[in-house]
Amino acid sequence: MLTLTKFMQSEAKKEVMKNLLKKAVAFFFVFSLLQLPANAYWVWSPEQGKFVNPDGVSQDSAEEQYDYAMQFYKEKNIDESLKQLENLIKKYPAARIASEAQYRRATIYEEKGDFWKAYHVYKDLVESYPHSDRIEEVMEREFRIGNLFLSGKKARWMGLEILPSLSKAVEVFQHIVQTSPYGPYGHEAQFRLGLAYKKSGQFAKAMEAFQYLIEQYPQSEFVPEARYQLAETSFLNSTAAYRDERALEQASTAVGHFLTRNPDEAGAEKAAKLQQMIDEKNAEKSFQIGQYYEKGRYLDSAMIYYQDVAKRYPETKWGAKATQRMQALKQPVSYLKGQSAEIEKALAEVRARQARLGNKDSVERDVLKREIERLEQRRKSIEQNKHESIEARREDLKRREGELKEKLKKLAEKQKLLEKSAGPLVGQPR
Repeated sequence: MLTLTKFMQSEAKKEVMKNLLKKAVAFFFVFSLLQLPANAYWVWSPEQGKFVNPDGVSQDSAEEQYDYAMQFYKEKNIDESLKQLENLIKKYPAARIASEAQYRRATIYEEKGDFWKAYHVYKDLVESYPHSDRIEEVMEREFRIGNLFLSGKKARWMGLEILPSLSKAVEVFQHIVQTSPYGPYGHEAQFRLGLAYKKSGQFAKAMEAFQYLIEQYPQSEFVPEARYQLAETSFLNSTAAYRDERALEQASTAVGHFLTRNPDEAGAEKAAKLQQMIDEKNAEKSFQIGQYYEKGRYLDSAMIYYQDVAKRYPETKWGAKATQRMQALKQPVSYLKGQSAEIEKALAEVRARQARLGNKDSVERDVLKREIERLEQRRKSIEQNKHESIEARREDLKRREGELKEKLKKLAEKQKLLEKSAGPLVGQPR
């Protein structure tokens, strides 16, 4: 009986000890959890005999993978280094070191001369890791790559530099402007975007890009040059648009704005020359309209256009031609006689030089011979023009006389209709 009592007491003590042990373990577990970050996810690791954060394991593994990849880089095994860095990013995309691995991939592609691939890796870095400490440096590197393409550096395809460069420059500068519009390279990237469009012949888009810079970055040092580029691109666009009147007017307006706001800038002389070119185009267009009316024997209309060219564009070659045509139309006989007299005088002088030369210098003799031929051809042309001018005036007068008769006839018909519709006056017999 005593033995049974002792056995039962012993078992009771064991049960108490077991309960105490369970409570101690539970307390320790709760206490450990309270010491951990509230947002951490922890699991028990039998190997380490403690709770661990899987992210911590990932960070350690990702860093080891990064060091492993960079060891290949140090050993000049570039391709293997790129492969291991790419594996790291795929396996541990959320690791802190992943953005650095992406950055290193891009710089290695730059070292290899594959700038288009490097740009795309930088672009992925910005989009996947927008809070990376490398963002500003990435923008700088993208900007340099964009400038390479703008200068004509071709992008690689299948290891060969064959892809067109300007479209690549446009894409790079667009990405910088969209990603970091007010960063250190935003305003200059916007300016160079306009240059890339301009060099590739996309004049309308180039004009939009330059105008956007002027409006959105008024304090930028590139605004004066953007104004000039806007003017020049407007002119190029007008030429490409087959001398569309609105395009030429837009170009002239842009040049005028530049010269008004930047009269002392280095580009002012270029802008003045550009204005002269625009004036030449405008003058030529109006002069050709005058010729069209002259050929149709509408001399009054032709005179209007010639007068406009001579007045508005006196410094152009078309201004001088318009003045001559006005003289020819106003007084064709006296004008052409004066032209003939000048030709005869020039012919006499050249023939006198030819006679003095004799048989000495065959080269100069050939030059004088060609000059005589040119002047004689000019004399024939003047005689022909004299006949055509007189005939043109005769036809113009005849046409106007016919138009006047037709007007008088219609006026008489209207008068009869009015008299007929009015009827007899009041008080007069019907």
